[in-house]
Amino acid sequence: MADFICVGIIEDDLLCRQAQENILNLSATFRLVGSWGDAESAILAMPEILPDILLVDIKLPGIDGIECIRRLKKSCPHTLFLVVTTSEEDEHVFEALRAGASGYLIKTDGLDALIAGIKEAWAGGAPLSRNIACKIVRHFNHFSGNVCNNQLTSREREIIVLLAGGQTYKEIAAQLSISVETTKKHIKNIYAKLEVHSRTEAVNKWRLPQK
Repeated sequence: MADFICVGIIEDDLLCRQAQENILNLSATFRLVGSWGDAESAILAMPEILPDILLVDIKLPGIDGIECIRRLKKSCPHTLFLVVTTSEEDEHVFEALRAGASGYLIKTDGLDALIAGIKEAWAGGAPLSRNIACKIVRHFNHFSGNVCNNQLTSREREIIVLLAGGQTYKEIAAQLSISVETTKKHIKNIYAKLEVHSRTEAVNKWRLPQK
């Protein structure tokens, strides 16, 4: 196993990209293996490079960062995608996570936060800027008072939030540090409690406001 984390960058702002490159090159923990100013160039190069983690801006010329993640998730399934952007729009946050992003960081948090986020993602975590984490909590708290949610254990509620975000069983297991089999058992219990037979039914019923 390599002693460093291979990192790629997709960032159209030259100064921002150079700052990210410099901070990575100054650390013995990372190896910069690719840096691009647009998604199209990265999509062509990625299958040959296969970085461990790819830093992706949302607002890019041509193909945007979310669509880039969506495409590369299929061709580079073992690469982790970490959004690094200025956008805090709800649509961008949730679409990026659904596309397969492992975390969502805001550029104004600074380069130290970026380095910490890369390490956290590589360790199996889901790094989120504080504002983004609060946004996600507020979003799902909107559903927290319904009867369905109150039937679930705290672990089951964690899992259904991740199911609603489009995470696979394997991704849920990794994020919660449990086995895939344990994840499946929890999901089976969720289906039984909500009296449903699929992910879509479970998420829709969980989200349904109660009268």
